[in-house]
Amino acid sequence: MPNTPTGRPPGRSDGRRPPKGRAPLPAAPKYDKVLADLPTARKALAVLRDAGRSDLAVVVGRTIDFAQEAAERGVNKRRTDSQIVQGKTLRVVEAFRTHVHEQARLDEGGKALWETVEDGFRDFLAGRWTPDKPQRAPRGSNLEKKGLSVRVDGDLWDAVNTKGKDPAEVAARGYSLTAEQIGIATLYRRFGAPSTTA
Repeated sequence: MPNTPTGRPPGRSDGRRPPKGRAPLPAAPKYDKVLADLPTARKALAVLRDAGRSDLAVVVGRTIDFAQEAAERGVNKRRTDSQIVQGKTLRVVEAFRTHVHEQARLDEGGKALWETVEDGFRDFLAGRWTPDKPQRAPRGSNLEKKGLSVRVDGDLWDAVNTKGKDPAEVAARGYSLTAEQIGIATLYRRFGAPSTTA
């Protein structure tokens, strides 16, 4: 009599098939923290050089360069995971949305919009750049906002949102910021404001 399998399917202890869909999201590496710490590390490198320890400075500098390259590769690799990259909508006036798309088309070979936004996010987290206080639209202007879609690292978006609203940071800065506001500011930083006609 042939053997009849009586055991449960491999991979599950309850006999059910594994659920379809995405695999569980692994813990995010601390690539952003490494990138944020690089300015401080380079200051320490300058201290070594000023102290005449060029022998140590060469080793430390090489290590910093390696850490930066590894972190940047790690950040790019994380983008391949669709669970990390999320679609976000930046609400902007229609003239600015049109301006951004036109300028991006003219800048052949330039950064993608998501790269511009994420670079600005990392500059903000590292303290290299802080957007000006967002200006409210004049009362009665009734400027309609349109959606400008970008796909960005969700962890990075959350980290920027947290820092932008952190009470201590807000007190030092004088105003609160959201990830959406900072994302819009990164596009103004790159493309400028649309020209106005009389």
